[in-house]
Amino acid sequence: MTDEKLIEEAKKRFAKSVEAEAENRKNWIDDVQFYSGEQWPTEIRKSREFDSRPCLTVNRLPQFVRQVTNDQRQNRPSIKIRPADDNADPETAEILQGLVRHIESNSNADQAYDNAFFYAVTGSFGYFRIVTDYASDNSFEQEIFIRRIANPLSVYGDADSNEPDGSDWNYCFVVEEVPRDAFEAEHGKEEVADWEQGTGGDGGWVTKDTVRVAEYYYVTQEKVTIYLHADGSVSEEASTDPMFPDLDKREVQKRVVRWAKLGGDKVLDKTDLPGTYIPVIPVYGDEVIIDGKKELISLIRFAKDPQRMLNYWRSTETELVALQPKAPFVVAEGQLEGYEGEWKQANTKNFAYLTYNPVDVNGNQVPAPQRQGFAAPPSGVLQGALNAESDLKSVTGIYDASLGAKSNETSGKAILARQKEGDVSTFHFIDNMTRAIRQAGRILVQYIPAIYDTPRVVRILGEDGTEEMRQVNQPVIEKDEQGNPVERIYDLGLGTYDVVCAAGPSYSTQRQEAAASMQAILQAAPQLMQVAGDLLVKNLDWPGADELAERLKKTIPPELQDEEEQQIPPQVQQAMQQMEQAIQQREQMIQQLMQELQSLKAQEGNDQAKVAIDAKKVEIDAYKAETDRLKVKLEAQAAQVEIDKANVEQAISSESSSAVNETLAQVAQMQQVIAQTLQSMQAVAPQTAKVKRARAVKQPDGSWAMESVEEAAPQMPVAIEELPEGEM
Repeated sequence: MTDEKLIEEAKKRFAKSVEAEAENRKNWIDDVQFYSGEQWPTEIRKSREFDSRPCLTVNRLPQFVRQVTNDQRQNRPSIKIRPADDNADPETAEILQGLVRHIESNSNADQAYDNAFFYAVTGSFGYFRIVTDYASDNSFEQEIFIRRIANPLSVYGDADSNEPDGSDWNYCFVVEEVPRDAFEAEHGKEEVADWEQGTGGDGGWVTKDTVRVAEYYYVTQEKVTIYLHADGSVSEEASTDPMFPDLDKREVQKRVVRWAKLGGDKVLDKTDLPGTYIPVIPVYGDEVIIDGKKELISLIRFAKDPQRMLNYWRSTETELVALQPKAPFVVAEGQLEGYEGEWKQANTKNFAYLTYNPVDVNGNQVPAPQRQGFAAPPSGVLQGALNAESDLKSVTGIYDASLGAKSNETSGKAILARQKEGDVSTFHFIDNMTRAIRQAGRILVQYIPAIYDTPRVVRILGEDGTEEMRQVNQPVIEKDEQGNPVERIYDLGLGTYDVVCAAGPSYSTQRQEAAASMQAILQAAPQLMQVAGDLLVKNLDWPGADELAERLKKTIPPELQDEEEQQIPPQVQQAMQQMEQAIQQREQMIQQLMQELQSLKAQEGNDQAKVAIDAKKVEIDAYKAETDRLKVKLEAQAAQVEIDKANVEQAISSESSSAVNETLAQVAQMQQVIAQTLQSMQAVAPQTAKVKRARAVKQPDGSWAMESVEEAAPQMPVAIEELPEGEM
């Protein structure tokens, strides 16, 4: 698409969005201004101020809004990733989920979530988005970030969208007013033209001082051919192997997300984006469709009238009290003669005493002057204010128990039930936030393989915040469930993954609740401290808790500890790790020698090259044989460890000294058999391309025996320096 067509399309779509969202944006502005305290109509405020009448604002709405927004902060929705097809695996899903937590932590994503949710509750809609950028100024590796959109009015979404999470958006604008000097410093002083009045809805794309810059996200549909391969996988590339031709093919429509930066009538930049979703995520309040038109409603939309009434009655009450005339004194004629100055100030000053004449002008005895009482504000005014407060609670569905005020409930269970009713009445706001974060998870799952597409080491975070560095998109040697080294590849671009999202207490809150529950259980059954004390202390939040938990863990009976934690001696672990490293080094060396052999074969044709080839083959066979010897030794060591574990468990369960002696004898016998096997292997390994493998086999009577199997030395990746010979 040419730049001219792109601009023309953007103008039409922008005008359509402005028209479709006009009413919702107007209501949003009114709701947010009302929340911030502008709650009196301008004409009424001016009139009352002109007459010097009270115009009070007793703003109760922030309390109701914070009740919902802070509940969301305490129960943040979390993204969960799970495999969805045969090419996906649970371990890669765990890495993806750890990467999502890393992205959220690295981006301070909670700020983006909280900002969008606050405006959804207060104004009826908010937004956040996902972007990519370089990890640092001196890096060529990109990272994914979740960014907040501080001003929701800067976003214009797809006018034809129906999905509450924006997953069906085909276009979106994020606009910003940029000072002209800053715009020219970045993009040059080339003149840009304004969009014609009417095409942009509100005009003003280019002014004397500013230029409106729009990030334009749009989706195009492209026809592509997909192929079903012989192994069941599907891709856009046809098979080139004649032995395994494609099983089927078909044409499909593919969504391609594109981005362009527009300034006036110029396309400043453009690129393609990963995935199939526009990475701007809406968070809506309540949604109602009226005559085919979407209306968004905030929490305070229908609470504004009760709030206005509260302001009016409180202002009226203040006015009646403030304007009530001072209560006058009733005195007889002549009774204040000579003391008029003091009595004139009696309503403005506090005198220690007031002097009066006890007789009137006729000389008759009269009582002391008496102050007349004044009428209190009408009861209807006070009742009106109370009714307005009650209406606020009824309209929002948040009552005294949820607000922390004392109510009729006395038991904790009843109070929690009343609080739960308040949470249920506003749960649709949190549920919409959950949908938005789930959509963010879908986008991240599509972005991660595109951004983390090279072999690299990434940081993943656990649910409790623990960090781990993992290698992705490259072979890595790990141990399987039996402790054997295996080669794995965590390919982030392979397979399909589902995203689910659940709202619940944060990890720290769950930890506190777990500690409280465990304490209650241990008070009822103190003997559990001997078998679960480490779990209780681990969940306590005070310095040294983890260290104490580790010490308590060592006091727990061996049969209750995890199998892998039932002590392999440190020196044995170290020896096995050294052997694994030596095997890897020798496998690498064999690969290098094989490459050298291939280069020599390319020169084959003279006697000198033939001699070099034969010498290289001998060298390779020697390395292979030595590698196999080390593998046999490692397998024997692992078998010995398993024998030791089995025999120790048998000795503990039988609690018999004779069983222990018998176990030790079996161990000694097995060590001798393993040593003899290794000696025979070492003697023949350098001269032959075949190796003997020894494995321990448990006999029907419970004893152990070694079996020796001769097989061809495998040709596989290998290594560098040899471990010193010695006993295992």
